[in-house]
Amino acid sequence: MALSPTMVQARLNDSVRRLRWSRSGRYLIFGAALSLFILIAALLLDTLLHFGTVGRWIGFWMILLPVVVALAMALRAWRMPISAASIARRIEGLTPDSRNTLISAIQFDRELPPDSALRRALFAEMVDPFPRVQWRDVFDLRLLTRLAIGLGGVVVVLIGGAIASPAHFSNSAARLFLPSRQIAPLTRTQIVSVEPGNTRLVHGSELALRAHVGGQVPRDAWIAFREAGSSWQRRPMNREVGQPVFTFHWPE
Repeated sequence: MALSPTMVQARLNDSVRRLRWSRSGRYLIFGAALSLFILIAALLLDTLLHFGTVGRWIGFWMILLPVVVALAMALRAWRMPISAASIARRIEGLTPDSRNTLISAIQFDRELPPDSALRRALFAEMVDPFPRVQWRDVFDLRLLTRLAIGLGGVVVVLIGGAIASPAHFSNSAARLFLPSRQIAPLTRTQIVSVEPGNTRLVHGSELALRAHVGGQVPRDAWIAFREAGSSWQRRPMNREVGQPVFTFHWPE
């Protein structure tokens, strides 16, 4: 099939758009996969270690950063100019026996006037190279496929973790994505209430502490305290018989 300037320009413009989608897509897929991988690691660590506020904020930004960087790189790849000559060279470099047909067509289109008989004759003699083009190589489809498979594997692992332990998954996810909120981690033992809680005492007065726990009730409980300027001290608490309640009494 003979070439025409209009057909060549249209095919090259379409190839430029697809190449931009390919280059932008690989950044987005890689960024999403890396972000989800970090999310899985952060969820596991929070379940085991119970991050504090600083740890939750670090985890939040580490999860978010790959997505932000990927969006910036994808936008840069999309806006990067790609000339007709550059996409033609890429296509011909990855096409066997191309004979520089596209480059020649671009040069003839630029140098010869539209109504030139020589121009029409030259284009009529050219053979369409597009049917032989290896588009998978031009648009890096193999790389995109590998990245998509990697992203799919990370998603499967994430969904599997959510199904295996939905309570821990939702709790740790909420703690990581809402690091400024007071969300207690899930532990085998939960402190239901502490009485009297935050309070102000007159020096020399007595204090009776009562802690009600839930979940797996431990055999022993300890209270840690210190006076101003002194080191921490630990004292065993008393457990009420048959009740998930521990008490401690300061005589003064």
